[in-house]
Amino acid sequence: MCLFPIYVYSQRITINMSNHMPTITRLQERMTDARIRGDQMEAYKVTHELIDYMKRNNLKIYKSMLMPIAQFPIFLSWFGGLRGMTYLPVESMKTGGLLWFTDLTKCDPYFILPLFTASTMAFMLRWGSESMPLSSFNPKLRVFFMAMPVAVFFFTGWFPSALSVYWALSNTFSLIQFGFLRIPAVRKMLKIPERIQPPVPTGKKKGFFEGFKHNVDNTRLVSIIQERQRLDSLKFQNAGQGAVPKTYDYNPKDQKKVKQKQ
Repeated sequence: MCLFPIYVYSQRITINMSNHMPTITRLQERMTDARIRGDQMEAYKVTHELIDYMKRNNLKIYKSMLMPIAQFPIFLSWFGGLRGMTYLPVESMKTGGLLWFTDLTKCDPYFILPLFTASTMAFMLRWGSESMPLSSFNPKLRVFFMAMPVAVFFFTGWFPSALSVYWALSNTFSLIQFGFLRIPAVRKMLKIPERIQPPVPTGKKKGFFEGFKHNVDNTRLVSIIQERQRLDSLKFQNAGQGAVPKTYDYNPKDQKKVKQKQ
């Protein structure tokens, strides 16, 4: 509840960023194309356009990270405290559970709690993507987010039940919070902007792996071009500062040799 105001502020920032993402993406594509062509002037120009656009619309990426930064120390302290209590163990935790997990110091024998935790995390990522859709992230981040619930299941499967209960209840509370903030009247009262649906692309949409390969190839090509430009600049600098290369097989100032050559 204490973090709720931070979460609302983060939602405003994230949705604002999402609404401007199509324009940002177009500018980034122009910048990448300019770098691939080796047109540094155009790349600098588009870079300044992007910076100016983000300033005019108050788009600051670091502000969208306020909620995770605020949540991390709280989660870490609860996680460390509960784990320490189960490892001692605190005697009351051996019988303080319920249903099939009466002993909170041992892992869930049926893996129901880890599965519930992973499932609620998947819903959180899906509902959270209403403000910042997964399609707006680069392919590497999309793979990371989609694989996270599966990794969490295997990661938490052997946790003491106390940790699984805490994590499952925390996710459940977050889902309730998400649902509450999806109510139009609540969003209006809290001044959370509506997300603008981006226009549907007219061209052929690339598949996930095709898009990932395209981004990797572009990144590699830009690196190669930048390395070539760096070597060319270094050669030009050495040519200007080094000794004058010899272009005659004799000294043209020596009139005797000039007459002999003639």
